[in-house]
Amino acid sequence: MKETITILSMVLLTINTFAQMPHWSWAKSAGGASWDLGYSVSTDASGNVYMTGRFNISTITFGTTTLTNAGDYDIFIVKYDAAGNVLWAKSAGGTSSDVGTCVSTDASGNVLMTGSFQSPAITFGTTTLTSVGYGDIFIVKFDATGNILWAKSAGGIESDLSISISTDANGNVFMTGGFFSPTINFGTTTLTNANNSGNYYDIFIAKYDVTGNVVWAKSAGGISYDEGVNVSTDASGNAYMTGYFQSSNITFGTTTLTNANYQNIFIVKYDASGNVLWAKSAGGTSYDYSNSVSTNASDNVYMTGCFFSPTITFGTTTLTNAGDYDIFIVKYDATGNVLWAKSAGGVYGDIGKSVSSDASGNVYMTGSFSSPTITFGTTTLTNTSPDFPDSSDIFIIKYDASGNVLWAKSAGGASSDEGLSMSADASGDVYITGYFNSNTITFGTTTLTNANNTGDTYDIFIAKLKQANIYGSVFNDISNDCVNDSNETGLSRRNLLINPGNMIMQTYSDGTWTLDSLPAGNYSITADTSGSWKRTCPLSQNFTVIAPDSVTSAPSFGFISTETCPQPNVSINMPFIRRCFNNQNVYVNACNENIATGTLNNAYILVQLDSLLSVQSSTLSYLDLGDNTFRFDIGNLNPGQCQNFSIACSLSCNALLGQTLCMSANLFPADSCVFDTIPDIPTGVSLCTLPWDKSSLKVEASCISDTTGDKAVRFVIYNIGEPGDGDMKCHSPVRLYVDGVLTKVDSVKLNGGDSTIFVYSGDGRTYRLETDQHPLHPGNSHPNASIELCGGTMNWQPGLITALPEDDADPIVDIYCGAVRGSYDPNDKAGYPTGVDSTNNLYPNQALEYLIRFQNTGTDTAFTVVIRDTLDTDLDIFTVQSGASSHTYTFRLYGQRILEWTFNNILLPDSNKNEPGSHGFVSFRAEQNKNLPNNTLIKNTAGIYFDFNDPVLTNVTVHTVNDGVKKISTGTKVNPVPKSKNNVVKIYPNPFHSSTVIKINGLLGGYSKTIDCKIYNLLGKEVTTLCKLGRKGDEYIIERGGLKSGVYFYRVSGTNINSANGMMVVE
Repeated sequence: MKETITILSMVLLTINTFAQMPHWSWAKSAGGASWDLGYSVSTDASGNVYMTGRFNISTITFGTTTLTNAGDYDIFIVKYDAAGNVLWAKSAGGTSSDVGTCVSTDASGNVLMTGSFQSPAITFGTTTLTSVGYGDIFIVKFDATGNILWAKSAGGIESDLSISISTDANGNVFMTGGFFSPTINFGTTTLTNANNSGNYYDIFIAKYDVTGNVVWAKSAGGISYDEGVNVSTDASGNAYMTGYFQSSNITFGTTTLTNANYQNIFIVKYDASGNVLWAKSAGGTSYDYSNSVSTNASDNVYMTGCFFSPTITFGTTTLTNAGDYDIFIVKYDATGNVLWAKSAGGVYGDIGKSVSSDASGNVYMTGSFSSPTITFGTTTLTNTSPDFPDSSDIFIIKYDASGNVLWAKSAGGASSDEGLSMSADASGDVYITGYFNSNTITFGTTTLTNANNTGDTYDIFIAKLKQANIYGSVFNDISNDCVNDSNETGLSRRNLLINPGNMIMQTYSDGTWTLDSLPAGNYSITADTSGSWKRTCPLSQNFTVIAPDSVTSAPSFGFISTETCPQPNVSINMPFIRRCFNNQNVYVNACNENIATGTLNNAYILVQLDSLLSVQSSTLSYLDLGDNTFRFDIGNLNPGQCQNFSIACSLSCNALLGQTLCMSANLFPADSCVFDTIPDIPTGVSLCTLPWDKSSLKVEASCISDTTGDKAVRFVIYNIGEPGDGDMKCHSPVRLYVDGVLTKVDSVKLNGGDSTIFVYSGDGRTYRLETDQHPLHPGNSHPNASIELCGGTMNWQPGLITALPEDDADPIVDIYCGAVRGSYDPNDKAGYPTGVDSTNNLYPNQALEYLIRFQNTGTDTAFTVVIRDTLDTDLDIFTVQSGASSHTYTFRLYGQRILEWTFNNILLPDSNKNEPGSHGFVSFRAEQNKNLPNNTLIKNTAGIYFDFNDPVLTNVTVHTVNDGVKKISTGTKVNPVPKSKNNVVKIYPNPFHSSTVIKINGLLGGYSKTIDCKIYNLLGKEVTTLCKLGRKGDEYIIERGGLKSGVYFYRVSGTNINSANGMMVVE
C-alpha cells in the first residue's frame, strides 16, 4: 500500500566538513570498428575541455563534425564546452601512423598539442612538417577557436616520441619523451643518445617560448631504455619531469640515480633556465613505472604509476605489493621531500595512469584495475567484468592534501576499459578520457555503446565528473536503525523532493544524490516510499544551507525490504495509425522496476491487437494464440531490467479516419504483492464496508444485430470470481456514458461465474459502460468497455473513446486507444484520457498518460535527440513512469520537476531522405496529486532538442479536474432493448475434465429443440461451439474437445431461451 506522507519528526543537519560528492555529469564516445583512443585531456580557465588521441577508422564523428582518416592512425583534437557540446574538432595525418599523445592549455586560452608522426609529411593548417626519420615529434599551437598559430617538429633518423606537454604561467611550453635516434635536434640544440647506436631510448625535455622557438633542451640516459613520460610546471616556472629508466644509472645535472635492479622510477625538477634543482628515484627488484606528475598552488608535486616489485620505498615510506602491478601515489614538497605515499591494489594488475590537482590542494588520480576488487581508504570498488585478469575497469579517486581518500568511483563494462588522462578545472570538476573495449560502458545514467559492438576494438570516451555542494544518500538499512553502516549499500534511482523550490533529486547507482547549490535557508527533503520497502528514517527531514557555496550534507534516508516482490510494469503504444499503410509499429515496453525487491521470473506478455490490424513481423519471436492475440516470452527480468520490442502491422483500408483502434498488453506472472494500492472510493455510491468477497468484475462490449437487422450495443458484466467463493456481497454501481456524458446509473450484484447483460439500440454514438470492483479488490482495476460506430456514422463523433480512462490502472496491464489519422503535426504532445467536453474534464485522482511525438524535419541526420518536460505541479512527481518509445533512451528526473529523455546516437534521418524513419516518440504516465479541487487546470508541454538546435516546442495539453464527469445528465437519452427475465442456469461439474452439463431452468415454452452454446476465452473471443443436446430437455452437454486448461465463459441461446451466460473452468 502506498503510504500517506506524514512528518513524524524533524532532523536538523547543518554544514559539515565532508567532501563534495561527485556525480557523472555527461559522457561522450566516438569511434568505429577499429582501435581509437583518447590519450589526453586538459581544461582551460573558461571551463572548456580539450581531448587528443588517435583514430584508425576511416571516419570519426565528434558532435556534428566528421573527420576523415588519411592513412593508418590519424591525430585528432576536440574542444568541448562545459556541458559536453563539441565546439570544434580537427584532424591531421598522412599515409602512416600519426598520434596525438598530450594536450595542454595556457593562460590566454591557447591550446598546445604534441605527439609523433611516422608519415613522410603531416600538415597542420598551412604548415607542413616533414619527417627526417622513422618517426618524428611534433608540437602545435592552436588559438581558442582552433586556428593554428604555429607547428614545429623535431627528430632524427630513427623513432622519436613526444609523450607529454605542459605550459607555464608565461605561456612557455615544456615537452618530454624519448628519442631512439643517435642524435635529435631541437632548434639549434643537438642531443646525443648515450648508447649512440640507436638501439635504446634516451630521455629528453625541451622548452619552447610562446612563438615556438626552442629556449633549451636537455637529455639523460644510459645504455638501456630510459624515457620521459610526463611533465608539469609550477607557478614559479619550474618544470617537473617523471618517467622510468632501465640503465644501471642515470644522471640529471650533477645528480646520479642508481637503478635498484631492473626498471626504476625517476622524478626531476628543473628551474626555468633548465638547471636541475633535484632528482629522485624509487624502485625495487622488478618493473616499476611512473606515468604522471602534477603540481598544486603550493608548489607541491604529485606522482602516480604502478609497481611490480614486492616493495617500493618513497622517502621513509615503504609500500608493499598485494599481487601483480599495484598503484602508487606520492606527494613531494617543493624541495623533493616525500610528504606521504599511498598504494592500492589487488591480486591482478592495477595501474595509476594520471594525476591532477585542484585549486584547493586536493588531488585526483585515474587509471584501471583488473583485480576483482580494489580498496581506496574505506571505499571498495568492484570490477564489473567477469573476465579476470584479462579485463579492467576505470577508477577515479580524490584525496585531500593529507592523502586521505575523500571518495572513489569506478566505471566499466564486460571487457577492458581504461582511464588514461584526467584534468580538474577551476570549479573542481574532473574530466577523464581513455578507451573502452566493452560493448557498453556506463557513467552514472549515461551508457556509451562501442560502435563495433563486439568487444574487439577500442572506442574513445570523455566524461565529466561534477562535484556538488549539496549531497545526500538513500541506503538499504539492513540494521533497521536509520544509520548508514559501512556494509549497507546505496539504493539507486530513488526519488526525493526538496522544498521550497520543488527540486526533484534522483539517486545515482551508489545511492547518492547531489545538487550544485541552493540559496542560504532552511529546506525540507521528502523521500518516495513506493514499492515493497519500509522506511527506517522520518519520511520528511530538514536541513540548512548556510551559504550557496558551502558544502552541505543533507539527511540520509534508510529503507529496508519488507518482502521479496517484483514490480512489473508494461506499456504499449502505436503512435502513428494510418489506414492502408504497412509496417506501422506497435511498441511494447516491459520492466521490472528499479524499486523491485525480487526477480520477475519466466515473464511473458499477451498482446491483443485491434481486429483491423494485421501482424507482418516482430523484433521478438511470438506465439499466435488466435483472435489477434499474441504471446511474447521475455524470460527473467531482474530489478531495473526492461525488455522492449515492436510489432510491425498493416492497417486495413476498411478503417475510417478518426476511428479509434485499441490494443492491450498484459504482463505475467503477477504476484499478489504487486497489487498493493487500495483503489479510490467511487463517487456517489454507498461504500461496501464488508471484507473483499473475492468477486472480480469484467465488462465487454459488442455490436450485435437483432432479427430485423438493426444494430444494438451489447454490454456484458461478468463476475469472474469462483462460484460460491466469489459471490458479491454488495451491489456495485454501473454507469453508462453516451458520447462522454453520464446518462444512466444502475447497479449489479452477481454470484461468482454469473453475468448480466445491458443492451441499447445502436445509433452510431459512442457508448461506454463501467462498473466498480469491491473497494478492497486487489489493485486499481476499474472495469469498463466502450464501443463506437455501432449503427452507422450518422451520429458518430470521433475521438470519444479516449475521453475517459481505460481499465489499465494496474501496472501489469496497459491499454492504448488511438485514432486513425491522416496528416498531422510531426512534433506534438497528447494526454490520455483526453477528457470530456471542450474543457477536457477528467475525474479527480485520475492518472494521465502522455505521448510525445517527434520528427526530424531538418536537412541532415540528427545524432542526438533530447526531450525535456517540466511536470505540472498538480501531478505527483513520485508517480512518473517512463513507458514505451520508438528508440532506446536514458531517462532522468532533475531540477525543478524536469523530466528528460536523451536519445544518444539515435541517427534519426531527415524527413526528405527517409520520411518513415524520421519519426520517433516516447510515452510516460503520472498521477494527479490527491483530491485536487474542481477546476484545477493541469497543463503540460515539452521541448524537443535536435542536436544543438533550439528546442521545438510542442502544443500545450490542458486537462480540467471535475468530479461532475460522474454526475448524471438528464439531457441525453438512450433506448434500452427490452428483455425477459433471464433463465436460471447451472453448470456441473465445474471445474471439469472431459465434459460438463448445463441445466437451464425456466425455459419459455418448455423443451427447446435447438441450442446454440458458444465458448469464449478470457479475452472475450469465441473459441468454439461445443454443445450438444442432452438426454433431458433442459440439460445440455459441453464436451471438452481440444480446449486447454483454463477459465472460459459460455453463452447459451436458442428457441424459447433468453441468452444465459456463465463461467466454467477446464482442468
